[in-house]
Amino acid sequence: MLAALVLAALAAVMYFKPEKASLSDTASVTTEEQAKTTVSKIKQILLVEGTEDPAVAEIKDVETVKKSNPEFYKNADNGDKLVVYSYRAIIFRESANQIINVAPIVNTTSSSSAAAKPAAPAAPVAPVVPSSVKK
Repeated sequence: MLAALVLAALAAVMYFKPEKASLSDTASVTTEEQAKTTVSKIKQILLVEGTEDPAVAEIKDVETVKKSNPEFYKNADNGDKLVVYSYRAIIFRESANQIINVAPIVNTTSSSSAAAKPAAPAAPVAPVVPSSVKK
């Protein structure tokens, strides 16, 4: 499940990122054990609903990821964790046990039932996943 989320996040990054940066240069995907530890720490300070296993990556080159979304990453540092759920993205600083930023994931695909759904709130989050997440 985690691998599928990571692959989906990578696909979204490659789709939304206008300039191509090497995935290995700016972030690295964490191991399943590291991801569980990070998510457990986040759940102690932020309500996380459901049982979804998020994609978790460590930011290695913050200046490059800031180019993809300056507002979302403005307070991020190298070493922070990017935790991506289907409905939101979280930047978490483990060294300070601190949530740095949270943003909703806005589904931009159109569908026939889109008229029946309320509009997603405007937020500076497209894309929220750094273009630099590597396998």
